[in-house]
Amino acid sequence: MKKNLGTVVILILFFFLVFGGQTYVSAFDTGLGYLSSYAGISFNTFDLDGTDWEPEMGYELADSEDSGIGFFLGVNHWFEEEFAGLAAGAEVDFLGTAELSDDELEASVTTLGFMVSGAYNLAEIAGEMPVDAHLFAAGGVYQSSLSIEDDLGEVLDETYRGPGFKAGVQAAFPIQENITAGARANYRYAQPHSEGDLNYNGFELGAQVGITF
Repeated sequence: MKKNLGTVVILILFFFLVFGGQTYVSAFDTGLGYLSSYAGISFNTFDLDGTDWEPEMGYELADSEDSGIGFFLGVNHWFEEEFAGLAAGAEVDFLGTAELSDDELEASVTTLGFMVSGAYNLAEIAGEMPVDAHLFAAGGVYQSSLSIEDDLGEVLDETYRGPGFKAGVQAAFPIQENITAGARANYRYAQPHSEGDLNYNGFELGAQVGITF
């Protein structure tokens, strides 16, 4: 799991460094609109409480985590003509790895979300604005890989999946030609474990820099 985690982190960091935060790139004209890609860094709140894992998980830890740093990346197809202002796309939401422990056990939880997304440009109803503001929503599956170890080695290595969604707003404004700075705020619902012991319900705050081409 640690090897897979390292690969994921390296790929996300590479994407983030190359595209400089939230980056919209007009990849090609489809005739019905254009494609844009983005990446960013996020601060996320959640409620991972190891004292709630018994009996469903089979283990109990006297530790908890309530926030962490993550990354997100995705792609949007922005429509034109009669669907101008609407976008459909996909997003990967990496919530990072949380480490919980007590005197006898250590746990590591890595969580990823795979979602389809949609956005709506508020300029379509509000007219010209000083910032480029969108309503945003995404839904799909969140996956958590949980590993618990004791002094003698691994005692649990499981992967859990469950539905999740998030919704909120995002905005960007130009700071130089072809360069923007922006932010996003979303509420997330995600509980990959069916009993709710892996609780990622909470808020996401993201910051990004954009480059348009």
